[in-house]
Amino acid sequence: MSSAKPFYNSADTLELKAIDLEVYTRFVIGHMNNGGRAIAPDLVKAVYRLYRGNTYAMQKTFNELYSISDEGDVVTLEAVGTAINNVIDSKESMFREQLSNIPDKHKPLLYAIAQDGEAERITSAKFVNEHKLNSASAVQYAASQLLTKGVITKLAGKYSVNDPFFALWINRLYGTETIRQLLLD
Repeated sequence: MSSAKPFYNSADTLELKAIDLEVYTRFVIGHMNNGGRAIAPDLVKAVYRLYRGNTYAMQKTFNELYSISDEGDVVTLEAVGTAINNVIDSKESMFREQLSNIPDKHKPLLYAIAQDGEAERITSAKFVNEHKLNSASAVQYAASQLLTKGVITKLAGKYSVNDPFFALWINRLYGTETIRQLLLD
């Protein structure tokens, strides 16, 4: 996407959108049923909403959920929470390393975006004050640095943490919300 890069315009860009919720729900229920497990559509939808359709995060979560459940099990909200926490735990050392490489002055914005899930108008007085950030200019600079490093993403004017598990780990680390609360939202 950058004219300064050697392979600029050498390939077409393709936007991959989230798989439709109903299609994904049928997919998960079908695979769980084939393995002798049952899951309610509402739980699949809760995970879908939590990750805003991020296929990688959903696949990782449902794979872990399948592996921790037994044939004949009916999947519960608690089991989904356990699966998500297991995935986060397996990535904790990587997340600690990633966080240690982010300058302290950029971390408050990262935490604010992780807490909101998706953040709009991050330089507005409301956002800056609500999250007790230094200033709009400091937020703008931090955002540009976090975007450049690939820690956050901006799509359609909304900022989010690039890795949904990293965002959940940050929220868990700083006690802003539990997985159960997020699933029930």
